[in-house]
Amino acid sequence: MLRRVDMSKQQTERRIDGQYKNTRALLDIQLTSIGASTLKYYYLYHLNKISFGIVMASSIIVTSALNSLQETIEKIDTTGHLETVHKTQ
Repeated sequence: MLRRVDMSKQQTERRIDGQYKNTRALLDIQLTSIGASTLKYYYLYHLNKISFGIVMASSIIVTSALNSLQETIEKIDTTGHLETVHKTQ
């Protein structure tokens, strides 16, 4: 009888140990998945910030070039010819 109880105790311990290992493996998988998702969104956030910065810089450059072109066109319209003008700032 004592042997039977001892065997039953060992089986229960093995079952609990197996369940613990399975639970631990599932938890590790879920944590890895959460970590990967977090990392992905972190990098996407910074990539979006960088992209926004590039778009803003490009729009500033294009706006500056268009303003310069507009000044040149206005100068041609008023004088009839293009003169090189050196601006002092």
